[in-house]
Amino acid sequence: MNLLTKPTFFCQFDSETSQGARYRVGTEKPTFYILKLKEKKDFALKGFQQKYDLYREYPNTLFKIQDNKVSEKLNDLLTKAVTAKSNSDYYDRLNDAGHFASADYKKWKRASRGLM
Repeated sequence: MNLLTKPTFFCQFDSETSQGARYRVGTEKPTFYILKLKEKKDFALKGFQQKYDLYREYPNTLFKIQDNKVSEKLNDLLTKAVTAKSNSDYYDRLNDAGHFASADYKKWKRASRGLM
């Protein structure tokens, strides 16, 4: 690693496990987090914490992180990653249903680009 360049920091969806959605956060030695869906949405919280409980993944065990202990930076990063994954799944479902190949969509696309 070059000392003059900033390390690449990332937060991305890793995989879907039996325990929940797995996200990796970090640079060279990433930290893995598991997001489990809450039974009830909590509107008092911000970002992904409204719908998910956060667990830190260690070898062979999960450690629950309390909602008030999650840093603002981690909350923002995971919220962005969860939103990106959700949008990707949504567009995949639209594509599988043939929405982007429909005549109505093609007509709208041409009209929105000013080609009609």
